[in-house]
Amino acid sequence: LEPKMKTLLRYRFIDGLSIADLAKLNGVHRATLHRGLAEAQAEIADQTEKILCSRLSVSADELASIRRLVRSQLEVSLERLLDDS
Repeated sequence: LEPKMKTLLRYRFIDGLSIADLAKLNGVHRATLHRGLAEAQAEIADQTEKILCSRLSVSADELASIRRLVRSQLEVSLERLLDDS
C-alpha cells in the first residue's frame, strides 16, 4: 500500500478517527474516502490470500475453510499489522 493509505488506515483503525474526520483532514468527500479505504482493505485481503495459498500450498477453497476456522477462534490485530516499527 502507498504510505498515505497506510497512514489513513492507521488513523481510522488504530487512532479511531471517523470517516468524516479523515475526509475533512484530507479535503475529500466522506464517500470518496470510504471507497478508498474499502479498496485498500480489499487489496490487503487479496494479497494476503495469494501469499497464504502459496506458502501453505493450498487452493483458494481450502484457504477459505481455514479462514473460517481461524475467524471462529481469533481476532486479528490491525495495530500489529499496520505498525511500521
